[in-house]
Amino acid sequence: MLDREQALALLNELGPEKHLIQHALASEAVMRALARHLGEDEEVWGLTGLLHDLDYPLTHEDPAKHGLVGAERIGDRLPEEALPAIRAHNGEMTGSLLRLRLRPALRGNRDRACGHGGARAPHGHGRYAGLQPQEKNEG
Repeated sequence: MLDREQALALLNELGPEKHLIQHALASEAVMRALARHLGEDEEVWGLTGLLHDLDYPLTHEDPAKHGLVGAERIGDRLPEEALPAIRAHNGEMTGSLLRLRLRPALRGNRDRACGHGGARAPHGHGRYAGLQPQEKNEG
């Protein structure tokens, strides 16, 4: 799995605009906080948030590819659970409407909190209503 420095290097490979880097960093912070609150893997969720718009410089004119190209570029450098979430965060355009615990966290209120909600179609409200912390098995 990528470490954070490798993920930042990958993010910067395509020369994204400054606002996209800021959005990626804010998304990472929100995803890490959600993972901590929900008892999930903070590193996986944080890197998923950081890289979810990795392909935007390549796909901004073809939204049907946004998320798909990014997941392909990441390949096996993130755990398998991250890739469907990245593909599906733009599911209205890509057709990747998966039901994963990680996907709802990568959508909706997180985008508004990270300064991205007004730039595209609204995502709906209340996506966190059903999310509850998982009990950890001690053993």
